[in-house]
Amino acid sequence: MGGIRLVSLTRRFGGLMAVDDFSMEVEPGQVVSLIGPNGAGKTTVLNLVSGYYAPSAGQIVLDGLDVTGLPPHRRAQAGLQRTFQNLQICLNMSALENVMLGGHGALSHGVMATLLRPWRIRSETRNARAAAAELMRTVGLASWIDAHAGEMPYGALKRLEIARALAAAPRFLLLDEPAAGLNPSETGDLGELIRSIASAGVAVMLVEHDMKLVMSISTRVVVLNFGKRLAEGLPEDVRTEPEVIRAYLGQ
Repeated sequence: MGGIRLVSLTRRFGGLMAVDDFSMEVEPGQVVSLIGPNGAGKTTVLNLVSGYYAPSAGQIVLDGLDVTGLPPHRRAQAGLQRTFQNLQICLNMSALENVMLGGHGALSHGVMATLLRPWRIRSETRNARAAAAELMRTVGLASWIDAHAGEMPYGALKRLEIARALAAAPRFLLLDEPAAGLNPSETGDLGELIRSIASAGVAVMLVEHDMKLVMSISTRVVVLNFGKRLAEGLPEDVRTEPEVIRAYLGQ
C-alpha cells in the first residue's frame, strides 16, 4: 500500500510517554489531520515520521519502504517533505533563494559539473529560479518574489516554507500548523492550496489548531490525547464525539 503508514509508534523522553502505541495511515490523495490539545504529542509524531526523533518502538513506512531507521535526508530522498511549527527559514537569503533550496536535489551542481558543463549549470539555475517564482505565485506570494526573506511578515514566511517543500516535488507532505499567523482570507486560500496538493496524488499529514480549516479539507481526522489515539473518523463525526469534546474542553 502506498502513502504513509505508522505502526504502533512509541516515543519516550525519560519517564514521559510522549507517543504511546500510535498507528495511522495516509493514502495518496488524502489529507489526514492530526489534532488534539496542546502537549498531546502531535508535533512529536511529525518529528518521528520525518526522522528528527527516533522511535522507542514501532515502524514508519513510506510507500511500502520501511524508513524507521533512516535519517531525515534519506527520507527526503524517498519523497518526504515537511514544514515546521517554528519557522525554518534562511532569513539572510532572498525569498526566491529559500524556495530554490527546496529543489537543490534535482540540480547537477558540483565542482566537475561546473568545470565541464557551465552552460548546463546556467540553464538549470535559470529554470530553478523560474520554477521557484511559479511556486511562490501558487502559494499566494506573488508580491514577495523579489523580496528578502527577512522583510516578510510571519504569515508570508509560513507560506514560503510550503513553497520550499513543494520545490522538491514530494509524494508525502507533513504540515505543522501552516495556518498560524494567517488571516481568515489567507487561511481559506491555504485550504484550497492543500486540497490541490492532495489532488495531485500527495499524501498530506496536517497538524493544525484552526478547526474550521481542518474540518473543511480533511479526508479523515485523527485525535491524539496524552500520546494515544483518542478517536478517528470523518470530520463531521469526530467533532461531535463526546470523548473528543471532553479532551478539548478539559472536562
